[in-house]
Amino acid sequence: VLRGKRIFTTVHTVYDTEDTDRPWYGTTYLKFLHILIALTSESVVLLSKESRVKFRSDIICGKVREFPHGVKIEDSATVSAPDAKATFGYEKDEIVIALPGYIEHRKGHRQFIRIAKQLPEYEFLIGGGARTEDMQSLETQLRNESGGNVQVTGILGEDEFKLLFQAADAVLLPYQDIDQSGIFSWCAAYETPVVATDLPYFERLETDWGNVTLIRQETGIKRKASIVDEVVTSPSRCAEIKCGLRAYQEANSFRAVAEAHKR
Repeated sequence: VLRGKRIFTTVHTVYDTEDTDRPWYGTTYLKFLHILIALTSESVVLLSKESRVKFRSDIICGKVREFPHGVKIEDSATVSAPDAKATFGYEKDEIVIALPGYIEHRKGHRQFIRIAKQLPEYEFLIGGGARTEDMQSLETQLRNESGGNVQVTGILGEDEFKLLFQAADAVLLPYQDIDQSGIFSWCAAYETPVVATDLPYFERLETDWGNVTLIRQETGIKRKASIVDEVVTSPSRCAEIKCGLRAYQEANSFRAVAEAHKR
C-alpha cells in the first residue's frame, strides 16, 4: 500500500535497547524495530533529546529529527479554579495535588499515594484510569491502598481532563522512566506548577526553563512530601514555575512546532 510513498514517522516512546533487565529477545526485537523504522522512513521524528540517545538507529540513517511534544495553547479552557475544583468534589479553598493521565506502573502512582499519606491536609487526585486490561489490577490496587485524601477518577472525558489542570494547585509527576511527557505540555498550557522526579528529561527542563521543581528519586518519602509542601505553600515559587511554563509554552506552541516541521 505504501510502496512509492514518502513515509514520515513519529516515535512517541523509545525503549532503551541497553536495558540489562530486558530479556535478550526483547532487546533484539527493539533493535530490529529501530532499524526497520530508520530504513523505511524519509524522516524519523523523536520528541526529546533523551529519546534520540536511546534511538540508536540515527547513527545508521542520519535523518532523525527532534521536536518537542508541543503545547496546545489555543485549546485551553477558561473555567475558574473554584468551578474546576467543584467538578471533582472539592471546595474552592482546598489544596489539590494531581497526577493526570492513564495509570501505568512507570508513572509512580504508589509513590504518589505514599506522599499523600504524609500530607493529610491536602487533597490528592489521580486523574485517570487503566487504559488496558493489564492495568486494571493496578488501578484496583491503587484504589484499595489510597487514603481518605486520595481520589481516583478513572478514565476522564476530554473536558474533565482539561479541567483537571485548572483544579490542581500543583501537578506531581513521580515518574520512574520517561523521556518526554505530554502531561507536562498540558501543565504548560494551563501554567499549573509541576513537581517531578529528577529524570534527565525533567532536569533539562529545569535547567533550560526553570519550570519544574525536582525531587531526587533516592530521597526519602518525608523529604519528597516536604518539597511538595514547599511548592504549594510558596506563592513566589509557584510564580517562578509559572513564568518558566509560560516561556516554554510560547516557544513550543503547536504553531511553533509546526513551523519547525516545515523547515
